Amino acid sequence: LTANIFQTMFNQRLEEQKRRPDPPFLEGYAYKYGYVEAASMFVLGAEVADDGVLRGLETLLTEARRVELHGFTPGELARARAELLRQMEQQYLERDKTESRALAWGYLANFTRASAYPDAGTELELAREMLPGITLEEVNALAGELITRDNRVYLASAPEKDGLAVPSGNDIRRLAAAVEGREVEPYADNMAGRELMKSRPKPGRVARTKRFPGLGMIRWTLSNGAQVYLKPTDFKNDEVLLRCFAPGGTSLADSAGFPSALFAAQVVSEGGLGDFDRVELEKHLAGRIAAASPWIRGYDQGITGSASPADLELMLQMVHLGFTAPRRDSAAFASFLARTAAGLRHRDARPETALADSFQLIMGGRSFRARPVTSEVLAGVGLDASVEFYRRRFADASGFTFILVGSFDPDSVRPLVEAYLGGLPGRGRRERWRDTGMRYPAGAAERSLRKGIEHKSSVRMAFVSEFTWSQRDRLLADALSDYLDIRLREAVREDRGGTYSIWSYAQSTAEPVPQCAVHIGFGTAPERSGELTAAVFAVADSARNSPMPEAYLAKIREINLREWETKTRENGYWAGLLQQYLRHGEDPGRITEYPAAVKALKSEDIRRAALRHLDPRRYVKVSLFPEGWEAVPEGR
Repeated sequence: LTANIFQTMFNQRLEEQKRRPDPPFLEGYAYKYGYVEAASMFVLGAEVADDGVLRGLETLLTEARRVELHGFTPGELARARAELLRQMEQQYLERDKTESRALAWGYLANFTRASAYPDAGTELELAREMLPGITLEEVNALAGELITRDNRVYLASAPEKDGLAVPSGNDIRRLAAAVEGREVEPYADNMAGRELMKSRPKPGRVARTKRFPGLGMIRWTLSNGAQVYLKPTDFKNDEVLLRCFAPGGTSLADSAGFPSALFAAQVVSEGGLGDFDRVELEKHLAGRIAAASPWIRGYDQGITGSASPADLELMLQMVHLGFTAPRRDSAAFASFLARTAAGLRHRDARPETALADSFQLIMGGRSFRARPVTSEVLAGVGLDASVEFYRRRFADASGFTFILVGSFDPDSVRPLVEAYLGGLPGRGRRERWRDTGMRYPAGAAERSLRKGIEHKSSVRMAFVSEFTWSQRDRLLADALSDYLDIRLREAVREDRGGTYSIWSYAQSTAEPVPQCAVHIGFGTAPERSGELTAAVFAVADSARNSPMPEAYLAKIREINLREWETKTRENGYWAGLLQQYLRHGEDPGRITEYPAAVKALKSEDIRRAALRHLDPRRYVKVSLFPEGWEAVPEGR
């Protein structure tokens, strides 16, 4: 427990360093690891910009030195204790819902290392007894044990790039010696004891109620026009999930404002919430299970939230402030831009990035909205423009739909819903997303790329088609994808031995017009790319022209029914499914018709879906080869 507390507090300090306006690294971490039974190691690490190895290492060593000289603070200890205790309380509350894999890892550690493996109740009881007795002096004393001078190893890796100088061993040793000789100021724990909201907002009221008995769900229409769907479940004892959404999204931004709109939700999230900056907010949430993250996509915007039942009010406060008090923080914005720019440089160095970017651009009809995020796009992001776009998107709750799924009683949460959701501004504004003109290509589109030196090829392709947005058509597209998955594995991996992995999935979208894309991807040797691509088209031809054998149909039914049985015991699945149906104006009561629809699937249904969605005249294909590779013609 003491080591866990030490690690938690150290990582929180690294998180604060990451959020500086000129951050020394993209991510920093610290952990103790038992490498073998008789020995362990304390690891400090960071992901840095290409030229940031020494600066990132200097920050890690400086923070280690700060802990050695001055230790941690009482406030940090209190938050770490609360965080650890809350994790164990959640584990206890979910003890009868624990997944088998978690139990298996505990049994394995007990068998291989003789590690104690108490039940959740005993572990919580011990934690409650022991945690208050762990003193700051005990935790600080661990610094002498974990941060040692002997057996210290420095490891740095960097990409091979022209003009990029990698620090030498002597450079690193000189830096370490310099940090050792410095005066390091104590850590300043700037955390005032204040609440996220001083009082509840003036509540609205539930104006109308509708029940969905077949789903165990209620809909409240609030006085501000917002709709709230509530589905209590017993799938998890300590989990409540929230989804909310409304139409609009980045489709309402023009070309000049698009970069700022694209990053608006992230920019606001990085700034914190209400009167709390991001670091203060994370400290405030220590020991509590509550989160609320805004998002803005192409055609809608919303907030995704989660909480324990005990912290449900805190999550709803965060949702309320996400609408009414988004925070503009120039320092957080500078930090976000610096970290994102460094991440883009790392991303652009990978050959697979060129493949993904080219595929995305072609699938988006080469619209500026389908462009990959580059340093040029990032340069067009403005703090004021992002915050303003965000405010406009969340200015009126009357067009929003809220979904709550999990462990709660509707009568108990009603006052919270009326206060924090019913108390949001509702002006009766009815907005829609705008048709941006993005469409899949009308014919065949192919491109070959040369990047990287490794002797391998990657192929990404998609058959594209018009679509009818309905439960049945989505099921048929998914069933077709399941069939392709089996046949492609047999024909390409097993019969030809051409790849370790080949995959497919169907992606159907409703906006701006209903469309379907059946995606397929695989990696292989460059000289076999044409052969295996031809095999993929042959499998698609067979799916269009030949009835599916009954054995495959039985397998597809079995896969989908088993998945339904498993996933419908998950809060997240219901939250996502309800969001999908409600967002597109479908009757959520039809959700429970899915098993019957699966059982009614016929081989001819899937062949007709193949005729519609595997048109050999309409597809996108992008192939990646090593630099200088002369491609073998890709015969059909």
